[in-house]
Amino acid sequence: MLFGYAEVAVALLHSLDEMMIYFSTFIVGAVLLVTGVVKSLRSQPFILHNYRYGLLPLQIVLPVAIAFIGLESALGVALIFHEFPQWIIPVSIILILILSALNFWSTSSGRTEDCGCYGGLLVITPKQSLLLNLSYILLLAIAWRYPLKDHHTETWQWILALIVLASTSTMGWLSRNKPLVDFSRLKTGNRWKRRWLKDSPHDLQQGSHFVVFLSKNCPYCKKWIPLLNIMNAQKDLPQVTGIMSLTQEEIETFKSEQRIRFPVVSMDKLLFGYMVEALPTAVLIEDGRISSKWIGRIPEEFINRIKQYYEKALVTKTKQNGFIKSPEPFIPLKLSKTTISPAHHYLQIDDFLPTEEWNRLLNYALNQQSAFTPSATSTNEPAYRQSMILHSLPEFSELMVKRI
Repeated sequence: MLFGYAEVAVALLHSLDEMMIYFSTFIVGAVLLVTGVVKSLRSQPFILHNYRYGLLPLQIVLPVAIAFIGLESALGVALIFHEFPQWIIPVSIILILILSALNFWSTSSGRTEDCGCYGGLLVITPKQSLLLNLSYILLLAIAWRYPLKDHHTETWQWILALIVLASTSTMGWLSRNKPLVDFSRLKTGNRWKRRWLKDSPHDLQQGSHFVVFLSKNCPYCKKWIPLLNIMNAQKDLPQVTGIMSLTQEEIETFKSEQRIRFPVVSMDKLLFGYMVEALPTAVLIEDGRISSKWIGRIPEEFINRIKQYYEKALVTKTKQNGFIKSPEPFIPLKLSKTTISPAHHYLQIDDFLPTEEWNRLLNYALNQQSAFTPSATSTNEPAYRQSMILHSLPEFSELMVKRI
């Protein structure tokens, strides 16, 4: 009788050990699979993150990032089903160690703000990321130290991993320019969270607010400021609130240098990076809900209102000086989509090239990839912009001149 109980106890302990090993690889695999799928649905932030490392030639960063998304997802499936554990587990441990070292180097050197490993779903500090990686390594080490006896990988399991590899890589490629699913916190229709901006001078849950994300190193942000000053002064337009990832002292210095007349609030640097992918970015918040979003441009309806204010102020000024002079009219342009900036003297023309010419130019650029060289800025700041430029395109020079 006692011998029978002992056998049952041993079998139960053995089952618990197996469950613990399966659980260890399942947890890590699930994390890898979820983060890989999230990246594949919205791959652009992860691709840009890889560009910031500056470790690879620019031409191969995109395919490497897409391939990693597929491999991460497939590795997650393999760990969930405990496929080829004698190989997959040590490979996973080595990969996590390499990624941890890369995370530590890139964040401590200022190249990135975070690990970029959770697809923007979670706001994870570099320290938290390293601690999580340590826990993943510990779980995998347990599974590797105590391997399961008589374990076999079924054919359908590794075929499933290959299918996931192909599908997530394909989705990552398709979402490189536009997300298949938008996880952005600033997605139109989302509610603005109070915790995102604790020191806001305005209650963003009530009324209409134009919230702008700015950077002191962004030239376009500085060009927006005069228009935002005018916009903030008009009672019939939304209240303007600026957001920057600087200390309050740095913000006050920036406001003084740029003559900013609207409130600017500090946001946590890490959260700021998760909120926006390009600067300047603006959102219209109405009664706590994001109703519109713009990147790189002020909405046309606000520009027209600012233009009216600008012209009215100019007429008033000339009257005060003893003579009346109406502002010079804008030259009428026979173009379907044109944006005119009265404050900064530029003209933006959409559909500048017909579709056929645009496609021909795109194919030409792709065929001339080897001729592109790294670009530079007038201030020679190394981390300001990373891009490539083609200095000569004789086949299109005459076309461009004629179109202009």
